Amino acid sequence: MISDISMEGSYYPSVNVGSGRIRLAGTDRGADELPRQAFLLQLPKQPVLLGEWRQRWAENGDDFDVEIVSFGHFPSEGLGLPTGRLEFTSEERVLAEDLVHSLFSNPLARQKHSAFRPERKGAFLGKVHFLAGWITERSRDQQ
Repeated sequence: MISDISMEGSYYPSVNVGSGRIRLAGTDRGADELPRQAFLLQLPKQPVLLGEWRQRWAENGDDFDVEIVSFGHFPSEGLGLPTGRLEFTSEERVLAEDLVHSLFSNPLARQKHSAFRPERKGAFLGKVHFLAGWITERSRDQQ
């Protein structure tokens, strides 16, 4: 599990958008014991939560885009569980998407992560894709 859930003073720099913050968090061992690439994201008036991303390989097998798998996991529980995630309003989803885009479009925020180092054979192509169900939205009558 990710041990450093602080948004400040981390190995990975954080990115602020409005009153939300995000940073890469390295590799987390998921609930299923598989390694998963993690990010930490904090929305206004919310705790710091984990999200999972992975590389989405291009046809050449070297270059990649980023695919957001899930978000809303508590750091104490780790990634990989389909249940137990927080639910968000549609406005919070939009802000979370903005934060994710800001993180992966910021070369300084990603430069320390091994997947984005320039000496690697493959290169980040710059796109971010969100899988269906990556975030759990509250129904309109709960908002």
